[in-house]
Amino acid sequence: MKAIALLLVCTLLGACDSAEPSKLVSEGNRAIGSGDFEVARSKFSAALESLKAGDSEFLDASLGLVEALITTDPAMASQQFLALADACPNLVGEKQYNYIGGQMVSARKYLEAISLLEVGIVRSGGESPVLMMQVGRIQKEAAHIPAVRSKLEGLGYGNF
Repeated sequence: MKAIALLLVCTLLGACDSAEPSKLVSEGNRAIGSGDFEVARSKFSAALESLKAGDSEFLDASLGLVEALITTDPAMASQQFLALADACPNLVGEKQYNYIGGQMVSARKYLEAISLLEVGIVRSGGESPVLMMQVGRIQKEAAHIPAVRSKLEGLGYGNF
């Protein structure tokens, strides 16, 4: 009977432990690393249920959720990221735009990446060599795609 009670307590403690935001963020990051974006999405979403903007894990969980969405729903990833940037401008800057934009480029979500990077460039005062490097990466990788080329030209990045 004691063994069953001990097993139940350990199981309950394990269940509580898995609800810790830091553990959920770690599990989400592992899921992204293994390419399981749906599991990552659920882990980051669960972590965010108990986090607020001032918490240490908030930015990691928020960016993790955005990253998990990039391959499955890039438009939603962009919306989530821009909502985060609007709500927490002190947490989201050039570094975060570069990271998420780079993840979008790596996933070949070029149109979404261009839009996101353009917002980042505007928000950084119209000049950002780091973000312009991502735009250059898109020019090299995807200028042969008509929609990408058109969008780049429309924004004034037509020097191929």
